[in-house]
Amino acid sequence: MKKMLILGVLALALAVSGCGEKEAAATNGEAASAQPQQTAASAPKTEQTADAKLFMQLADRKVTVTLADNAATQRLLGMLPTELSFTDFNSTEKIAYPPSKLSVSGAPKGHAPKAGDMCIYVPWGNICIFYHDYKFSSDLVYLGHVDEGLDTLSSQKTDFKVQAAVAK
Repeated sequence: MKKMLILGVLALALAVSGCGEKEAAATNGEAASAQPQQTAASAPKTEQTADAKLFMQLADRKVTVTLADNAATQRLLGMLPTELSFTDFNSTEKIAYPPSKLSVSGAPKGHAPKAGDMCIYVPWGNICIFYHDYKFSSDLVYLGHVDEGLDTLSSQKTDFKVQAAVAK
């Protein structure tokens, strides 16, 4: 009977300590691979608001983006108007760095971008506008979708600057 009681207590202690280590490691980012991967289908979804639009001027061409309703886009709107310098990345997206790091706290993370999606890549803090579909990444925060002018962005062969402002 004593042996059964000792074995039961030992098994319980191992189970509790195992869970605690996994949670502590996940908090430190060490066990991210042990966490279940989110798929594009299970990625957090945000609704777009028709009255929150970003306008980007590139020479005589314009690009409009309908912004998602989340905390990151609200912070982005607070930085406007501003100039953004874009460069091509991976022949898939155009990237630019906002004037100050954009906090994504409170915004849903994880997205499988489609052509026209605008996101923040959390590790680098850059804004990215995809002109080709790409795979799911838990490091992306969805900001919105290009309604007009994606061809203007994707056709740029060199680095370029845009004036970004809230569309009126």
